[in-house]
Amino acid sequence: MEKQMLPLSKKEAHKVRYRAASYTTINGKLYRRSDSSPLPQYLDTKEQRLTLETVHEGICDEHLVGRALAFKILRQDFYSPTLRADAHQHAKNYKQCQLFSPTSKQPQRKWIQS
Repeated sequence: MEKQMLPLSKKEAHKVRYRAASYTTINGKLYRRSDSSPLPQYLDTKEQRLTLETVHEGICDEHLVGRALAFKILRQDFYSPTLRADAHQHAKNYKQCQLFSPTSKQPQRKWIQS
C-alpha cells in the first residue's frame, strides 16, 4: 500500500505530495481526511464492487439509482474517487432494475414533416 517512493519527475512528485496530504493511514488502512465528517475509509476496486452490490440489493432491497446509491455509501463513511460514476454504471447495468423500471405511459410524439 505504501511505497515511500516519489516519481522522478519534479512535477509528478509535487502532484503526488499534494494529493497524499488528503489521506492518512491508520493500522494499515487508507482513510481520506475531512474536516466536516469522520475519516471515510478508502475502498479499493474489489471492496467497492462488493459494497455497491450489497447496498444496491441490500436487506431492504432498495435498488437505488446511481447518485442516491453513491451518497448512501458515502454516508456510511466509505470513499472512492470514482464512486459516483461506478454507482451510476452499476445501477444502469443491473438487469433486474432494467426489466422492472418505470416506463413512460405517454404516447410517442409524431413529427409532422412539411
